[in-house]
Amino acid sequence: MRRYIHTFWLGASVAFLWACSSCTAEPAHADVSLFLEKGELILDEPFDGDAFDAAKWPTARHARNRVSIRVDGGFFVYDTEKSTETLKCSSLHHHFSEPAGDMVVQFRFSPGAGFNWINIGFNDESGHCFITKLATDKIFSYKYKEKNVRSFSEYVDLSGAALSGEQEYLITVEIADEKVFVHVDDKHFLLGQNARFRNPKKTLFLQMQGGVGKIDWIKIWKGKRIENPDVASWEAKKSERPTADLDSDPRFKKRKHEADARVALKNDATYRELFQATSDFEAQTKDAFPFFKSPRAKHKAQHKEALKTNGEYANRLKKLRELEKAELDYIYKRFPEIEK
Repeated sequence: MRRYIHTFWLGASVAFLWACSSCTAEPAHADVSLFLEKGELILDEPFDGDAFDAAKWPTARHARNRVSIRVDGGFFVYDTEKSTETLKCSSLHHHFSEPAGDMVVQFRFSPGAGFNWINIGFNDESGHCFITKLATDKIFSYKYKEKNVRSFSEYVDLSGAALSGEQEYLITVEIADEKVFVHVDDKHFLLGQNARFRNPKKTLFLQMQGGVGKIDWIKIWKGKRIENPDVASWEAKKSERPTADLDSDPRFKKRKHEADARVALKNDATYRELFQATSDFEAQTKDAFPFFKSPRAKHKAQHKEALKTNGEYANRLKKLRELEKAELDYIYKRFPEIEK
């Protein structure tokens, strides 16, 4: 009897300790809200079965993408080594039935060995309007200017990172009007604001680079605004986030500093004149030569041929480079600390 009581007490103690430990689970699994409460569920994808739902994930049917992604055992599984993309990426796209506004996107992500980064992005009618890159060394949200393929990104928030493969992450993205909150855990989160974010979103896409991995499920809810979001507490936590070592990535550092300078100079009359001249000339070139800076393979071939045989096209590209150089020279003049 005494042994039974002892065994019962030991089992109950273990159960109690397990329950307590589950109450203080890894912060990566915390379901956190800031700007939005979850409203109507507009996408619920558990990846059950043995094939993609083509209505939800039409790009899964593309031959160049299909070889590196599959549905297996209740998971979306990817293997970037099998990808035919130049960057060895595996991608997944969902087109909303109608343009979406405020929303909460959440998914459980388990990258494996070799993981480098995952992009979470949204397209509006002009293309990419918002992207978050979660990489092993840094995470940041940014956007592209309106239908301007030559513009640099504007980075609305940046943090170092200690993300890695062989771990599981609950990732949440809230887009509320022009504000965004991306949450992985208390030390991996982003806050941002940009007018472009409020544009109706037509597409969600995920892009994974490096190694293999899986996603357990993806859900999207319409967002219901929280009346008084506690932004201050998250702003205070920014000092606790990992530090981004930009010196280890000179190309990123240069692009970010130039992007920050462009934002700082947006009301500078001289800079606006230089930028507008470059943008206008680029638009005129695109109108005259539709294959200019097109990502399509056949247009790239036309571009190469025109460089050899069409003097007007070659001269336009030379003039554009001169305009771009004048714009950058002004940036470097105003911000001499930026290394050329």
